[in-house]
Amino acid sequence: MQTADFELLQEWTRQRDAEAFHELTRRHAGMVYATALRLLGSPEEAEEVVQECFARLASAEGAPSVFLPGWLHRVAVNRCL
Repeated sequence: MQTADFELLQEWTRQRDAEAFHELTRRHAGMVYATALRLLGSPEEAEEVVQECFARLASAEGAPSVFLPGWLHRVAVNRCL
């Protein structure tokens, strides 16, 4: 059974579990990249946005209290704009 995003976020924020964060990145980096690429048109800039989005997630004090894919999408769009 696949672990829910919420549980992985909890593992990351409470224990800094690198495997949990890696799994979140694996699941959602493609969507963040596609969003940024669509808005910016540059693969290099889209890759930077992905890194910035996940760096922001990694440094957040606590887990976002909203649906994670939506949160990542919003961060990516804001960064692109």
